[in-house]
Amino acid sequence: MATNFPGSLDSFTNPSSSSTLDSPSHAAQHANINDAMEAVQTKLGTGAGTIGTWTTFTPTWTFGANAITATVFNYGRYLIINDYIVVKCGFRYSSKAGSGSLTLTIPAAAGITPLYNYDRIGYGNAYDAGVGLTYGMSPYHINLSETEFLFLYTSGGGTVTDTSPFAFNVTDEVFVTLIGVKS
Repeated sequence: MATNFPGSLDSFTNPSSSSTLDSPSHAAQHANINDAMEAVQTKLGTGAGTIGTWTTFTPTWTFGANAITATVFNYGRYLIINDYIVVKCGFRYSSKAGSGSLTLTIPAAAGITPLYNYDRIGYGNAYDAGVGLTYGMSPYHINLSETEFLFLYTSGGGTVTDTSPFAFNVTDEVFVTLIGVKS
């Protein structure tokens, strides 16, 4: 029997104490469980603690309609385990341009199912390098989009913009973790 996993669960016949070695076949019993175990290992991956594979991407960050320039680092990666998804992103601001709300756009493959507008789906922080302060942020969906997010800062509840909770300048940083259900 070839395994049905991961499409569906396999159904094995367990021998009882009165079963002979050919009912079910002893060799077939080993072959079936070996096939199933290989499928489980393929699904889980290899390496210490591996259950999924991180996929890298370059996120799109904007202040209003203006893309943020981040030359030192701008990273994104996501991990999908069944229907659960984790997205990690960050950037270091390297040029002052644009105004308006901070927005993050991620690839459709990394999309997170929104439940409603202002659905908090993770956490983040904005680091003001000029004074050495970190502000907590809460990402939320924009108009039920699966791939676009705005941020509220937690100390005052306002939307994160190019000037709030502080005036973004060169070397300031943002780090975000999104957690949710795959779209």
